Amino acid sequence: MTWQIHSGHGSRAGLLVVGGAALAAAVSLAPVAGAGASATAATWTVQPSPNPKGATDSRLRAVSCSGPGSCVAVGSASYPSGQQVHQNLLVERLSGGGWTVVSTAAISGAVSSALSGVSCPVAGFCVAIGYVHFANRPTGLLAETWNGTSWSDTVLPAPPGGTLPRVAAVSCAAEGACVAVGRYLNKAGAYRLLAERLTGSTWTVLATPTPPHAGDSEFTAVDCPTTTLCEAVGNVAYNDTLQAVFAYGLRGSTWTYQRQVNPGPDPGDSDTAVSCGDATACTSVGSVQVVGETALPEHWDGSAWVRQVIPTQPNRPDNTLIGVSCNGGSSCVSVGESWRQDSNGHLVDGRVMGDVWNGTAWSQSQPVIPAGESVALSGISCPSPAACIAVGDAFKGPSESTLVEAYTA
Repeated sequence: MTWQIHSGHGSRAGLLVVGGAALAAAVSLAPVAGAGASATAATWTVQPSPNPKGATDSRLRAVSCSGPGSCVAVGSASYPSGQQVHQNLLVERLSGGGWTVVSTAAISGAVSSALSGVSCPVAGFCVAIGYVHFANRPTGLLAETWNGTSWSDTVLPAPPGGTLPRVAAVSCAAEGACVAVGRYLNKAGAYRLLAERLTGSTWTVLATPTPPHAGDSEFTAVDCPTTTLCEAVGNVAYNDTLQAVFAYGLRGSTWTYQRQVNPGPDPGDSDTAVSCGDATACTSVGSVQVVGETALPEHWDGSAWVRQVIPTQPNRPDNTLIGVSCNGGSSCVSVGESWRQDSNGHLVDGRVMGDVWNGTAWSQSQPVIPAGESVALSGISCPSPAACIAVGDAFKGPSESTLVEAYTA
């Protein structure tokens, strides 16, 4: 089994998916809810975004907008250092109509660092999460907190007896009220669910359950629509080659298992993001691999998860959704990536894809594909049903640069 890093919605990033090359044809999966519709009349525009001076590669993984025109995006930038390349965390801010690189304090003793998720419930407060690697001590979980004036860093507590912790996503329902999720390696050598809570200014490790199948498991995304309720989704791998998606509701410190739909006779499914328009309307996105890779959106109505269908991508049989943001119970926008196959059956020409949920059906809404570049959008935040910001990266030649696109309905 091969574990890969995938990116995720706004404050979210998936960590583990079942490896294996995609095969030559896409599988036809019966729709459950939400018939496909024609492309929506919406506009995507590229917003100029900076790349740090001296960086060879820059990428944005997540974004959170406290309101229209007020957003924070996070990721990492790579810098050459002798014969090696080191990653440093990257924070960018949208304010006054333009994006700027935000200065953060150096982390003492850090060799490399990166951010994978961010959540900004109000303009004067944000939490970004990721990792920091030190030269002479174990890799730590990192939280960067914005108080409206400056950023400060905190190394989060490690789970008792755990090693190799990784946080994938964070969600803050209010200032000083956040939950971060991911995974860690236990003493038996198995990956287990990780969750940490910020209360005021203090982070604590939450006790977590073990999903069905009892294989390697991880949380990949979380969204907290209120200070007392969160929805978390993730993946559990078992039997070496299979992987299932699952969800949990968190009330206080109590986790309640929610069965998600796992299509296919031998599923290779993954969740990469989740977003809740309100306490009883959540959408998760990811992919299902049976023959090829097909986008997998699911909807939670407060009592059950139901699989939805995404319109097919013409001549692009392999596709996945990576980020989603919902505003209210009937408005979501999701971004992802699709590929076509060359004459040898290889996946080539990766392109961004966008889909919009109007409460009844998903429809296509194509983001901009800059000429001569291969682009990917991995995070999205919609402060209103008619306005979203999506972030990712663009490849042109050997270099990687930041990419920001704005959606307007």
